[in-house]
Amino acid sequence: LYFENAWDRADEFAQYFGDEIAYRSDDGLTTTDVNGFVLDSLDVWRDEGWQGTDVASLDTKLLNATTALFDIKWHDRNTDGSTSFECGWYIADKVDGQWLLSQYIAMECAEHSNAE
Repeated sequence: LYFENAWDRADEFAQYFGDEIAYRSDDGLTTTDVNGFVLDSLDVWRDEGWQGTDVASLDTKLLNATTALFDIKWHDRNTDGSTSFECGWYIADKVDGQWLLSQYIAMECAEHSNAE
């Protein structure tokens, strides 16, 4: 989902998310709209020097007919040539026949089941 110059195609990217996204982190629970989660995040990441990311590992689980879990480890690439890993879970819900990401749970890669 996160491709080179993603901010230039943010509207296309946002179509994979529900209207509201619940984001869980060590700071607690935040609920925002798709613009706050996707578009604002892309702008912040670009300003920080983020260039793009690749999926380092992915484990999916169908929890029931309308809920799926994606356990993802991202390999981020930055404009200065550095790289880093980010880990988390995405939850997707099937709405009107389309899978939409509705929740994101941030986690430390050391806690991540696919961590190196």
